[in-house]
Amino acid sequence: MIGSKSAALMVSGVLTAALFGAACMASAQTQRGGGREGVRDGGRDKVFTEEKLNHDGRERMYLVHDFSRGQKAPVVIMLHGGGGNAENGVKMSQFDQIAARERFIAVYPEGTSKRGPLKTWNAGHCCASAIEEKVDDVGFISKVIDNLVASGKADPSRIYVT
Repeated sequence: MIGSKSAALMVSGVLTAALFGAACMASAQTQRGGGREGVRDGGRDKVFTEEKLNHDGRERMYLVHDFSRGQKAPVVIMLHGGGGNAENGVKMSQFDQIAARERFIAVYPEGTSKRGPLKTWNAGHCCASAIEEKVDDVGFISKVIDNLVASGKADPSRIYVT
């Protein structure tokens, strides 16, 4: 078993690496789509939920597509590319199709911006206002994970970030 301090450092290192990768990705689409999109799940429409939380003095948002069917499930957190946003991450990755088939929870957090829909992550050495304002994205993602685990939906031993 990993001690809580070691686990926190491991999560921080993994998230920092994931945020670095997301910040460096070129986003193919940068505009928010109009309206919410549903996905098909066994003949029923399954629409994501928009969750909000306050972290480090900011209201932050993330989208959740829960295909767990009431059981503790793996979680895949998909970070959009620099200049993208949560909805763009849904469209770009199409993790919802895999989540529906494999019965996991797909989560799409959103970066920050002072410039409208073009969101970025603080990857430690870049990008845009996220680095300028020293946004705590690692803390935000950690809080998202804590909320999912506390809800009883997420299996804490199967949390993944891409």
